Amino acid sequence: MCALQALFLLPAPLYLLTGRFSRTVSAENRTLATMPSFSPDNIESYPAEFEAFWEDHLPMKGPFVRLNG
Repeated sequence: MCALQALFLLPAPLYLLTGRFSRTVSAENRTLATMPSFSPDNIESYPAEFEAFWEDHLPMKGPFVRLNG
């Protein structure tokens, strides 16, 4: 495996090991999106709700944002 592949695959196992210890509060002074529940009633809005949840709870989001800054 090349080093670049390892760099991209490393966050997944790290998150599995440390994800439950990650921050659950936002540094953006807003409430983080909650995991939407799927039902036939919200089939139209579920994708957008899940995307909002995923963007707020993306594994290793904080370190990547700081690295980009």
